[in-house]
Amino acid sequence: MNEALLQYLLESGAGLVLLYLFFVLVLKRETCFQFNRFYLLAAILLSCLLPLSNLPGISIWPQEQEPETALVFETAMEMPLVTSEAIITPEESFDYWNLLYLAYGLGVVFFAGRFLVQVLRLRRFARQEGVSFYLPNQAPVILTNGQFPTFSFWRWVFFDNSQTLTPEETERILQHEQVHIDQRHTLDVLLVSLAGVVFWFNPLLVLYKKALEQTHEFIADAHVAKASGAGLYSSLLVKQVLKSADFPLGSYFFLNKSLTLTRIKMMKRLHESPKLSRMLMVVPVLILVLVAVAAMRPAPVPESSAEATAKVQNGPAQFPGGREALNAYVKNHLVLPQIAFEKRKNQNEFVQVKGSMEVEIDPDGTPRYGKSRGLEVRPNDPEVVKAIHAQFAKMVSQMPKWIPAQKDGKPVASKETISVASVSGNFLSYSDYLTSRQQKTFVTSKAEVASNAVTKRAEYPGGKLAMVHSIDRQFIMPEEVFKLRPAGDSILDFYREIKAELLIDENGNVTQVKVLNVMTEPGNKAEVNQAIGKEFLRAAPKMAQWAPALKGGKPVASKEIIEFSVATGYGNKTTYEQAKQIQEKAANKAFSAETKANAPAQNNIFIAVEQMPEFPGGSAAMFKYLKENTTYPQDAKDANIIGSMVATFVINPEGKVTDVQVLKKLHPSLDQAFVQSLQNMPAWKPGYQNGKAVSVKYTVPYRVVADAAAKGTNEPAFVQEENVFIAVEQMPEFPGGPAALTKYLGENFIYPKGAAEEGGLMIISCVITKEGKVSKVEVLKGMSPDLNQEAVRVVSGMPTWKPGYQNGKPVAVKYVIPYRIKP
Repeated sequence: MNEALLQYLLESGAGLVLLYLFFVLVLKRETCFQFNRFYLLAAILLSCLLPLSNLPGISIWPQEQEPETALVFETAMEMPLVTSEAIITPEESFDYWNLLYLAYGLGVVFFAGRFLVQVLRLRRFARQEGVSFYLPNQAPVILTNGQFPTFSFWRWVFFDNSQTLTPEETERILQHEQVHIDQRHTLDVLLVSLAGVVFWFNPLLVLYKKALEQTHEFIADAHVAKASGAGLYSSLLVKQVLKSADFPLGSYFFLNKSLTLTRIKMMKRLHESPKLSRMLMVVPVLILVLVAVAAMRPAPVPESSAEATAKVQNGPAQFPGGREALNAYVKNHLVLPQIAFEKRKNQNEFVQVKGSMEVEIDPDGTPRYGKSRGLEVRPNDPEVVKAIHAQFAKMVSQMPKWIPAQKDGKPVASKETISVASVSGNFLSYSDYLTSRQQKTFVTSKAEVASNAVTKRAEYPGGKLAMVHSIDRQFIMPEEVFKLRPAGDSILDFYREIKAELLIDENGNVTQVKVLNVMTEPGNKAEVNQAIGKEFLRAAPKMAQWAPALKGGKPVASKEIIEFSVATGYGNKTTYEQAKQIQEKAANKAFSAETKANAPAQNNIFIAVEQMPEFPGGSAAMFKYLKENTTYPQDAKDANIIGSMVATFVINPEGKVTDVQVLKKLHPSLDQAFVQSLQNMPAWKPGYQNGKAVSVKYTVPYRVVADAAAKGTNEPAFVQEENVFIAVEQMPEFPGGPAALTKYLGENFIYPKGAAEEGGLMIISCVITKEGKVSKVEVLKGMSPDLNQEAVRVVSGMPTWKPGYQNGKPVAVKYVIPYRIKP
């Protein structure tokens, strides 16, 4: 809200300034009084309403390519590839916006009250004095007896009868006021006055009101001077005596000497015709205002189509929902023909189909069955083969329209090859088969596009974790998520899983983003999932350039499937506006850090590189160094501090240790001793990426055991732990994938007896060893002690994983598992 208000004030202020400057510099001295009147009114209305329009933003200056660095998560919650935790709890600080809103409200009340008081005062005066006579236009005239100077308001004329005037002079003054009434000048003044109440802090409206009142006088003067002569009318103006104007909403015959002189000068120019060329200059000025307002708005980011797919210049045809949807369609619609069951030699034989079929996709997306290749059927009979062809043709004819292939931005015909292998159970009859449809079907498909056959997949700089972090730091949580917070909850826990398809062109740019699946908790509501998907489409294209896929040593376009999950928590006092502001500041901070002029490439911080940094002598030597150089402070020894510590640091291209941080702490003095020993390390052998030394984020786990205090030494008995990675080229995988992991947790988690039936999000970390075993299970975000213990039991009892790999070797990897417990 604050940001929208500031944007509105900025855009409306710019419009008021530009249009007023044009009036002062070009139109003010012209005799086109009516044109000036309506120009000023239109300028106020346009400046107030244009910021409320849906005028798209434009980018005037050429946009430079935004280089991005592969940054790492800075907290333990963000260490794993598949999840991050960002508990946002704003500091209790004085909200200056509330003070500004209060001041604005008081200003509106004050000026609105003053406006009403002035109107009521005038109405009371008119009732007290009564109507003396009527003008030819039936406007009532009220004598002020010197209490007010002569002026008009609405249909009333207030005439100062205390002055010595001839009948002719009195008639000219009343003619002047009659022009104000006939042309509804009071409406103009009321419009500006009401705008002044709403925008009381904007001094420009004072200038507009003054200019409009001056224009009103010029219009009335021109009418009277035309009838009585400019000389006599000018003499009447000079004769008038300055009176105080206590009612600022009226149109005064005489207000001040400066205006009187201006009116006299303008009457001398009444014979001049207004310059049409100057009035026509309004058109380019209006265009300038539109451009100025549009330039203040962010340029629109190319959105995806209804299928959440951006336009691309070249690419294969796509089945609605993607390749997985195509494979599922074939599995569900492939029905083995009845003739195959009838041609079996006995009822215990299987019916089998194996082969490939070509599907031709027309430029309008219509699929057509082409031919089959390598078709093998069982039983091998010509009638069965013919029936299989007919079944293939029927299945293709019932397909929905595809998104056609693109070449140079135009739809073209293409081919799709679908490989099928299906075998039925040994049913006694075809009717039994149709009843249960038990058959094993394997389907694969590929587009007949040469660019898809790559020899090396596209890679994001810094690895998959850096990619996820890059997206996540640009991701602004939609407002729909904050509506999920139940009343009284201290923390809003939100979990999202996103699966998407990216098209990476030969330059490494993301040219197409397609959301395949979104799942959220709590609720998994459609409107929330849609908002998450829409925000992902906005954030994903802001990734840095990828290393494109290679074919024959040359970069080519390719498609990449990414899948990740993120767990986020918000404090009970965190609003959508606060979270958005915090996220935008974080994104802008990251952006400014990444786009410093002439920043050398080695300033990028990687988390996984081709050749990782190495301590002189290896890991064993590093742990020996730490054991010998980390002192055990006396207060930590007295407190018998034991447990594990985890620290991160950056090995820069020169091999020096920088940016040391303790992620998991034990004791302040022991943490500080650990940091000092890490900072004093000798120079490492730096990490290398693409043959160049680069900065690499490194994580060191350490465990302090209890025998240090027993020895009475100042040296902690550190236990060397296995070198644990937080991101590797190939992350560990639960048998069957993420879905199987979720199913395992749901089936094995037993709610402890006697525990309160509470719901919430738990986050458990573990280490997947290079043998695939689960070790070092720890609850990072827990609930009750019983539930925490049950979570540790379930995770510890997991089956063997497929281990993570770095440089072709299995390694230990830190992994974080979010698990939501429903009450």
